[in-house]
Amino acid sequence: MDEGTYSFIIAINRQPLIVKATIFGILLNIAFNYWFIKLGWQIKGIALGTMLSRTVVGFVYLFFVANNFFLSLKEILFKSFQLISPFCFIGGGLIFLEYLFPAHGVLTNEYIFVILKLLFLILFSVPFLRSSKKIIKRVDFGFIKGD
Repeated sequence: MDEGTYSFIIAINRQPLIVKATIFGILLNIAFNYWFIKLGWQIKGIALGTMLSRTVVGFVYLFFVANNFFLSLKEILFKSFQLISPFCFIGGGLIFLEYLFPAHGVLTNEYIFVILKLLFLILFSVPFLRSSKKIIKRVDFGFIKGD
């Protein structure tokens, strides 16, 4: 998420923000990793901690860039919520499936579990695909028509 915003921050010569956000992300990553390892999540906890800290740093970049274009805090939060909510919803559902059917529990056959996850992903992605189709219809692609 942060590649485009990262490039923008470099282009406007605000590299100290990148250094501060990176140091904050490293410290946050260490804290998440420590906490998730204490919970007993091992390598999955480390991966989750890294993902969460990278997401937070990405949002710091996104807030800075949006603020640079004079968006209000309310607009920034609303756009961020629109961006992240589908991923949180679907990701939360997949994590729920992991706990609903543990690997050594009811479903020991990995193929069945993968098919169950795929069906969940397809079923719960439909509302987001339908809403994104409506959004795409509203966008003016006049440059494609040759206008």
